[in-house]
Amino acid sequence: MRFLEAILDTSSDRIFVRDSDGRHLYANPASEEWVVPERGGTLGKTVFDLFEPETAEQMDREDREVMATGRAITYERRIRTQTGDEQTGLVTKYPYRAPDGTILGVVGVSRDVTETRRLEGQLQRQLEQLRELDRLKASFVSPESS
Repeated sequence: MRFLEAILDTSSDRIFVRDSDGRHLYANPASEEWVVPERGGTLGKTVFDLFEPETAEQMDREDREVMATGRAITYERRIRTQTGDEQTGLVTKYPYRAPDGTILGVVGVSRDVTETRRLEGQLQRQLEQLRELDRLKASFVSPESS
């Protein structure tokens, strides 16, 4: 069990468990640092206690969908952190099940993909510039000069 604890505690991915009422049962250090400044600050709290109403409502709907369907979902979300920065997270939520299969809540893993998305946008802009240059080049080169 200490092995699993070490993985959870050192992961840069934000990992959390919420019960069927939406209360946090667990949040690893990366998750807690992202949401609240103090360790243990998410325990027993719901997304409505921790996030802006619109974000909390969306998170709650997603949790309920996972619990109702018994299937995992993956999506991207932009969210403002406690420091006011905007981040993009790739989030996957799974049903949290009892040994008999009963769904007790949701397990979530969120990876910060902010820098990846920024670089993708930069590459896309450069690709568009190259296409424009290629188009301009083609308009200046006549077929006879080939």
